[in-house]
Amino acid sequence: MTTVVFLAAVLGISIVLGLPVVAHPTLRHVSVAARLSLAWTMGSLILTMVLTFLSAIGARWTGWWMLLACVTAIALALRMLRMAGPAATTSVSWQWPGFSVGGFGFALVALSGLSSLVLGVGTSADLSYFWGVKAAHFALEGGIDFELLRQPFMIHLHPNYPPLWPVLLGWGALAAQSMPWLTISSLTWICLTAAAAIIFSTIATSIGSRAAGIVTLLWYGILTTMMLRSFSGGNADGPLLLFLSVALVVIVTERANESPRLRWLAALALAGAVFTKSEGMIATALIVVGTTVRDVMWRRPAVLRRAGALILPALVTAGFWLVVRIAHDLPLSDPIRESAFHVSFDHIDVIIRVCIRILISGAVLVGWLIPLVTLLIVGRDRLVATVPGVVTALGILTFAAGYYLHAMGDPLQLIVWTFPRLIVPAMSAWILSLGVAVFAGADTPEADAPSEGGPI
Repeated sequence: MTTVVFLAAVLGISIVLGLPVVAHPTLRHVSVAARLSLAWTMGSLILTMVLTFLSAIGARWTGWWMLLACVTAIALALRMLRMAGPAATTSVSWQWPGFSVGGFGFALVALSGLSSLVLGVGTSADLSYFWGVKAAHFALEGGIDFELLRQPFMIHLHPNYPPLWPVLLGWGALAAQSMPWLTISSLTWICLTAAAAIIFSTIATSIGSRAAGIVTLLWYGILTTMMLRSFSGGNADGPLLLFLSVALVVIVTERANESPRLRWLAALALAGAVFTKSEGMIATALIVVGTTVRDVMWRRPAVLRRAGALILPALVTAGFWLVVRIAHDLPLSDPIRESAFHVSFDHIDVIIRVCIRILISGAVLVGWLIPLVTLLIVGRDRLVATVPGVVTALGILTFAAGYYLHAMGDPLQLIVWTFPRLIVPAMSAWILSLGVAVFAGADTPEADAPSEGGPI
């Protein structure tokens, strides 16, 4: 029963709060699974911002506040639906390339990933080190425990970190009156599966269901494997990957001769990434830079204005958390991180050797090579479209290398523990950008025959 209540608080309320987002007219074409996934994705951001605001003004988290928020969200969604009028029947159908093979492959990856996370095979030690500990204290306090975060002996809780994940888990634990530790790891699988549903539906609208199935299955298989091997189960890397992948798939499916009508969704997703982890700001900046460069190469009008609109929600959420930290006297930087002014090249050989070994290991190497080789064979004239993802992927790798140069002493242990997680968003950007470019122009939604199963 604890697990049911926890999931209802974390998933159910988030979905309700996200209804105004999926009621937007530009999302009428996406599948039911994608709408539910988007509602949870954006609703989790809304939920945690509401809870953070309540804590900032000294109000406790209660069901009455959530009831008010849910009623407001439902009323707003209904109003948007009435204003938009009847929906056009343009749902995306569930149609894998060779349904039996593709569907079986997806189910196999999904079941193996879920079972591994539930059994703790890929669970992160950080869940019991600080993500879960912060959430448990927040649940006991009935809100963000600013007094706890100010304590000097609690610096291992990273008091300056963006609050989305511990606040979300803390709210679920408060509602369930217990912390279901095994259930938390399964949320990472939910993040991956929700991202896959959004990716499939978005790409299918642009390049067709068959191509979307291939790209999505590759993305899901590689990213699930990487999340398990990097022991990311239960930590904030799941929602970070979800937010960044939503933003990226929207951007890489844009066409040069069409208006970017879903850019607002990418902007909201980037805001969620910034509110989830510190690395979210780095990835957000890289995505905006890459998108701007591509738009300039495409000779789009008002490039700077569109770039500003893309990053504005992220700046607002970052500013909101900054104001909360200042108001409650929390550290503005991480007190246990490496000094920004310390740079050492004494261990450059270790950094290069270990990072390369990780980059060319197993599924990681497959993820790099399959999209790249395929694009070079069939679509070298489409390289401009890959710029947002390529800039993001290479930029994250460059940031990681620079980060390890700041390490005090031998960075070997730091690299082995953090690098496999840091490159997960980079791999997502790489597969999505190159995968979409491979099929761009070769397959169109109109070419797909509707499946008998109907919309997913």
